[in-house]
Amino acid sequence: MHFCACFNKNSITGGSQFLLVSESVLMKFSTQQCKSFLSRHKVISGGQQTEMVSLIGFRISNAVIGYLKQKGQSDLLTGYDWEFRLVVNDASVNA
Repeated sequence: MHFCACFNKNSITGGSQFLLVSESVLMKFSTQQCKSFLSRHKVISGGQQTEMVSLIGFRISNAVIGYLKQKGQSDLLTGYDWEFRLVVNDASVNA
């Protein structure tokens, strides 16, 4: 197994970051993990709590999109897929 690591300037915060994997690899793994998580948990559809999760998620995504647009960095979200789901997971309180 090969690892490639580097220090990079975070384009959003301006701080330094230590990268072990590329952004594209991270996005691929994130998508796989999300699908895996959703396949193991019951997704709740409909109802007041689901609407609240969707509304809050929508507000967060709009704030991030607006912020990056204002900074001229909208390209950072290219290929990003926003999803907001409410799941039943009795083992994780406040997850």
